[in-house]
Amino acid sequence: MEYRQQIFLIFKEAINNSLKYGQSEEIFLKATLKGRKLKMRLIDDGTGFDTEKSTKGNGLINMVDRAKNIGGTLTIKSEIGKGTEIEFAGNI
Repeated sequence: MEYRQQIFLIFKEAINNSLKYGQSEEIFLKATLKGRKLKMRLIDDGTGFDTEKSTKGNGLINMVDRAKNIGGTLTIKSEIGKGTEIEFAGNI
């Protein structure tokens, strides 16, 4: 149950960020399960951001911590003007 809750909270935050800060018009969420390996990827067409600069809030940090707490990894890729991609990978 905790695993599902953490996954839900990670992607809830990602969708919120895409809409609130990224001004996205389209958001794609894909989940793939191969055996016990889960991959979830969110891709948006928003404004993107510089991943090297620190952000005001704790949202991205919390997302990464949540993934680590359940034994997974979270990769965040973004470019200004090119949207954002967030990928979770872990075992269930």
